[in-house]
Amino acid sequence: MLNHDNGKTLAGMVSILKDLGYRVLTPRVLKAIHYNVPQKRERLVIVAIRNDIKTEFYFPQPNGKIFTIKDALKKGSLFETDVPPSQGQVYPKRKREILDMVPPGGYWRDLPEEIQKEYMQKSFYLGGGKQVWREEFHGMNHH
Repeated sequence: MLNHDNGKTLAGMVSILKDLGYRVLTPRVLKAIHYNVPQKRERLVIVAIRNDIKTEFYFPQPNGKIFTIKDALKKGSLFETDVPPSQGQVYPKRKREILDMVPPGGYWRDLPEEIQKEYMQKSFYLGGGKQVWREEFHGMNHH
């Protein structure tokens, strides 16, 4: 989003917010992993405050500790108990067959093109970062 159309998309959004009577803070990208979330997800955050509201906004400060998937699943700093046992996601037979074709550490683009089209359907023709990763824990969905 920051770089879409050489920044014109974001600039247009900010301009519209200002025209609507908002004070727009400089947009920032926050990484979830810096805020007690065991994901590397990044999100663009746009804060707009109505001009008639006199207040300050401060973005949260990163916590400095990086959590992992183990922290999310096991008793520790984030949670008081382990995640309860679960059979995990049960996929329809054909979806399971297709997911089993994905090499460990790979994703849907590693499949033959005709299988990619079958699995991704209309999404196959879209751009973007949609990726389906194969579980590292191969036994997870076979219980």
